[in-house]
Amino acid sequence: MSQIVNLTDHDLTIDDIVYPPSGIVARIRSVNNLAFIFEGIPVYELSSSRIHDLPSPQDGILYVTSFQLSREANRLDVVAPNSRDADRDEYGNIVNIHSFILPRGITQ
Repeated sequence: MSQIVNLTDHDLTIDDIVYPPSGIVARIRSVNNLAFIFEGIPVYELSSSRIHDLPSPQDGILYVTSFQLSREANRLDVVAPNSRDADRDEYGNIVNIHSFILPRGITQ
């Protein structure tokens, strides 16, 4: 049996079917180091990042996360909503998607 697991903190509507949050929110936590200061404004360099609360791969399960997390995860079972193929409300907010997107170069 196939299953879509929503690892975001908000409802996900796919072709008018609502997938509520699973209760697990996958996140990226990063460590930044000061690279330099430009005209009094600090510029930080991302030195490392770690994914938190992303379940291990399981047959038949597709995990939906943010695009940034799906790119960092580098897994075929971790996708993001395709915002280019979406219905929006009068304020520009996504209210329904029709597809997912997988970052380029995912090989695992």
